[in-house]
Amino acid sequence: MIKHWSFKEPGRRDDKLYRYTNFVGDTLPPPPYVKDPLSRVRWQRAVDRLPRVHQRDGGDWVYDWEVKAAPPDVTYKAALPAQNNNDPPGVFPNHCMVGIGDKYYDPSYGVIYKDLLEFQNKAVDGFYVVRDIKVNPNDTNDVRAMLIMKAPRGLGVYEPTP
Repeated sequence: MIKHWSFKEPGRRDDKLYRYTNFVGDTLPPPPYVKDPLSRVRWQRAVDRLPRVHQRDGGDWVYDWEVKAAPPDVTYKAALPAQNNNDPPGVFPNHCMVGIGDKYYDPSYGVIYKDLLEFQNKAVDGFYVVRDIKVNPNDTNDVRAMLIMKAPRGLGVYEPTP
């Protein structure tokens, strides 16, 4: 999650590590999984892991949270302008960095960082996983949710696992 997200304290705390929860809708679909041709790992389609989002008349990005379940803990305040796009979405799973010598270039934003920790500290607000969870402990049905953690500062790059 790039910069410009607002975190409501203290968060729902549905998970010890991911303290904030935004419900995004129906439960995750069952496989088919997409097989990575370079490994034996089977991945779920990335689209199943994204929040629903749309752009208002070419303007701000609006995230469609499942507010009937619960209000979101984390909201998007404003876009951080990127190269050739003044209003990119605040979440995207295919962000790439390019290593150039001992530095890292972010082609989306046109910025060079001295290391990945500087990238995390200056450009990232949080990390998330998507899981099916219950809104309330006594519920019988699950709802798809983004479980979100604030990006740690000064602790090294954090790579969450699903």
